[in-house]
Amino acid sequence: MDEVYKRLLRTTSMITVVITGAAGQIGYSLLPIIASGQVFGPDTTVHLRLLEIPQGLSMLQGVKMELDDCAYDLLGDVLCTTDPLAAFQDADYAFLVGGFPRRPDALRKDLIQMNTTIFLMMGQAIEAVASANIKVLVVANPSNTNALVTMKQCTRVPSKNFCAMTRLDYNRASSQVAFKQILPGQRFLKAIT
Repeated sequence: MDEVYKRLLRTTSMITVVITGAAGQIGYSLLPIIASGQVFGPDTTVHLRLLEIPQGLSMLQGVKMELDDCAYDLLGDVLCTTDPLAAFQDADYAFLVGGFPRRPDALRKDLIQMNTTIFLMMGQAIEAVASANIKVLVVANPSNTNALVTMKQCTRVPSKNFCAMTRLDYNRASSQVAFKQILPGQRFLKAIT
């Protein structure tokens, strides 16, 4: 019996997961965790749709080869594409990692303007072809703004299905508050020496 067929018999469900910016550092780090069953469980076959910009497509093909080499039991097919409509077709989950990074000389408003175009397009693709019950996690910064832009394009997907990964902002703010409170009394230096 074919190994793929045996594997599918052992699983109880199949899902389609989109990762944008999949050839980047964060996307690349997410892939093994998702493909191994650590995210969606040991009984779920995952079909991956990896979306990248045209300049990153050759790197993405290398990432796909690595996934194939690992022979994850729960990994179904892997599609590498630059077309959002192909990536989001019938998707159940999406990790929106890809976005324009903030450059050292850029203002926050510049970052928002550049990413608005990207996330408008992601939202339109989700609205057009994804599952109506898709769950979307926006990672690219500013994640709260990008999540809102994406969500506003999707009238058939409940707003509760969109989430922005703002924990990094929380951690940075907590660190700054702690640093400002500790530094004046020099307790911080005593604590680490």
